Amino acid sequence: MSLAQVSSKARWFTLLSAALLVVAGAVAFNFSAASAEDAKDWMAEGDKHFTEKSYLKAYEAYEKVLKADPKHPAGFRIKLRMGKAQSQLENYDKAEEIYVGLADDKGLAALETARANYHLGLFFSQRPHYYYENSKKERSWGRWIA
Repeated sequence: MSLAQVSSKARWFTLLSAALLVVAGAVAFNFSAASAEDAKDWMAEGDKHFTEKSYLKAYEAYEKVLKADPKHPAGFRIKLRMGKAQSQLENYDKAEEIYVGLADDKGLAALETARANYHLGLFFSQRPHYYYENSKKERSWGRWIA
């Protein structure tokens, strides 16, 4: 094999690698743009369901938003609404987990921390203060289960 043939193959390989890199970048950019659009749509859908008091649908839409964009600019508000939705659905353990996680988040601004603590306190004051537990260790807040 001559040196001219090797360098020709190397040039083709380099050209092909560069083309694949450009295509991969374009695809990744397209997916991120589509993901941002999907997150925007799910956010609007979640807000609509939340105002209609369809809390399960709102929670699912907000979950999709955070899955598509974990650093969403409205992430704090989304998590507050997810906690409220779980509370309204009487999933008190899940609501408590959301609110406590939000209140313990060290990356929040002072006002957001204050709001998170306010909503956590409000949640604790309004949920039932007792629960029944069956032999399977399943909890039922405020009503008897077998």
